[in-house]
Amino acid sequence: MKNKIRRKISLILALSLVLGMMIPMTVYAENEATAEASQEANQADLARPEIRENGNKDIEIAVPAGDQVTGIKASYMRLNSTVETEVWSMKSGNEWKLDRNRKKGASIAEDGTITISGAEIQGESMVRAKAVFTGNRESEEVIFQTGKKLDYKILKELVELNENVAVEDGLQLIEANSPTAKIISDPKNGIQIDEKGFLHGTPVGLSWQKGEKVKEFRLDFTVEDGTDKIRGRQIRVSVKREDFKYTINQPQPVTEGEAVQQANIISTNRPEAWISSGIQNGLEITGRGNGTLSGTPKDLVWEENITEKQVSIPVTIDYDGQEIKETVTVVVKKAKPNLPPSNPEPSNPEPSNPGPSNPGPSNPGPSNPGPGGPAPGKPAQQNPKTEIVKTDMKKEDKKPEVISEKNEKSYISGYPDGSIRPNAEVTRAEVMAMISKFKGYDVTDNSQPKFTDTQDAWYNKFINAVVKAGLSKGYEDGSFKPENPITRAEFVHLLIQLYQTADYMPVEPSFTDVDQNHWAKHSIDRAYQVGLIKGYEDKTFRPDQTLSRAEAVVILNRLTGKTLQEKDKAALDQIALSKQFIDLDKSHWAYYEILRATEQ
Repeated sequence: MKNKIRRKISLILALSLVLGMMIPMTVYAENEATAEASQEANQADLARPEIRENGNKDIEIAVPAGDQVTGIKASYMRLNSTVETEVWSMKSGNEWKLDRNRKKGASIAEDGTITISGAEIQGESMVRAKAVFTGNRESEEVIFQTGKKLDYKILKELVELNENVAVEDGLQLIEANSPTAKIISDPKNGIQIDEKGFLHGTPVGLSWQKGEKVKEFRLDFTVEDGTDKIRGRQIRVSVKREDFKYTINQPQPVTEGEAVQQANIISTNRPEAWISSGIQNGLEITGRGNGTLSGTPKDLVWEENITEKQVSIPVTIDYDGQEIKETVTVVVKKAKPNLPPSNPEPSNPEPSNPGPSNPGPSNPGPSNPGPGGPAPGKPAQQNPKTEIVKTDMKKEDKKPEVISEKNEKSYISGYPDGSIRPNAEVTRAEVMAMISKFKGYDVTDNSQPKFTDTQDAWYNKFINAVVKAGLSKGYEDGSFKPENPITRAEFVHLLIQLYQTADYMPVEPSFTDVDQNHWAKHSIDRAYQVGLIKGYEDKTFRPDQTLSRAEAVVILNRLTGKTLQEKDKAALDQIALSKQFIDLDKSHWAYYEILRATEQ
């Protein structure tokens, strides 16, 4: 019995001991739970930092408002990595600083905003941050997850190229991490990076300094994928200067007295090279980068039976402070008298009495200068004292007697640009003006000529004068064709009528290319017999070719029967000093005859 009582008392004591220990433990647990709940409530009340991504794909962590914030605890970790990088900041007074041991890839602004470089956070990453307040209180943690970040890799940071040599195919400089991304780059000095990061083009257009052998420049680019955009680092490009090269191209043969303009006689690979020469027999070679042959061949001395000569032109090529001496040889052909136009016109002569169709006043006006006045650019009408030709052709071997009055007057003049255009074609209307002035016809009738194709134009009075004189009747279809170039046959047929001769037949055919059936044979033979025409060295007349202004003047001058003497030439040289036509000098075969026609 006593033993039972003892056991009960021991059990009671043991239970009392256990209960005594449990009561304090329960109180501690309750207090700890209360503290944790209080801390969570505290964190919920504290402002949290803001995490955002800027336009450059950098991560920015902004400090929450309030003067009790003392720091930021942040970290970032790439999702394919197990390494977490911490970035902490703290406020000391009014200045924000980064913890020197926890700032990799980060920078901090004056307002405490932390910026983590986008280059550090690549691909998908997790960024965490919380604010620290006075009393070491911390806000709730903010978590920011970046998406897959647009990125690129530079495969070659320095590219070495040669000037004027194309980039080799397949040279890739940049690789984006997205198949849909595009590389955007502007061209520079002839080369450019394409959308896939490959380099193309040829280095050209670089500005080199004297003695410079290598030049370096940089290519800018961006990587774009939809709305995402990365500004890339610059690619360095080094270009080696090309060695200086030049080529001399043989000029085409030129003709004495004819203006020359032949480009690229000397070609170089450097646009800054300067080509120069002295003037040799009227010719020179000059230019920047390439040399052009220009001028008018003259002052050559021709020996008997010599038709070509070589003119040597010393040339200096100045490049990068160096002078290279070369000689270019030009073949000059002797000018031929009565040189015909190069593009003959098919003849369409009027069988009865064709009028001239190309030579004419040296300054014809537009087709409709207005009634009552001379055509613009044409000299005022003169009333020249003319050469009157009287003939008696009863005997076949008798040539016309020419009675000349003094003071020949002009029947052509120059153009407003100072030219006389001796080798240009002349129209039928222009010839009417030449003959009217040469003969001193009355040119007061300005009415519109009665032809189907004549307008109210400058040539009205001249056509009326020639028609009234009986020299031309126009064509059988009622037209006059005033703007058509005249043929040699038409011109001679017109002029021979100025001889008031009896019927006349030459002793023998005059030219090999004027057959018996040619409509103007009789006129051509007569003109040859009386000395108006001479033809070409090959015994041809070329009746259906057009006539140049110089040829027309020479034939018209022969109507005077006066041969130029040395004293006449001296007087004409004085006239030339005042006229100074830009396209006429002594090298032209008809120089003095043209001056004679323009004498005032």
